Amino acid sequence: MSSYLTDSSAVVKRYLHESGSGWVRGLFVSTPPNEFYAVATVGVEVVAAVTRRVRGGTISKAGAARLYGCAASSWQTWNWTLTSSV
Repeated sequence: MSSYLTDSSAVVKRYLHESGSGWVRGLFVSTPPNEFYAVATVGVEVVAAVTRRVRGGTISKAGAARLYGCAASSWQTWNWTLTSSV
């Protein structure tokens, strides 16, 4: 098991296809499971990043809604520690 400090861009890469997405996805399926640390604002930052993509036309509103749903349902299964400082 390894530990990773993740930011909103890593969480977005977990769900959207972009450079580095494959590597990030691999972190979430390792055995034993990896441990992730993120600042408490990561959820808000993910919403902001996805909203920017909707406004920019690179993701549809329906796609954003699916992403939010997937993230919300899988968030509980990840080995996360939220922190107020890093």
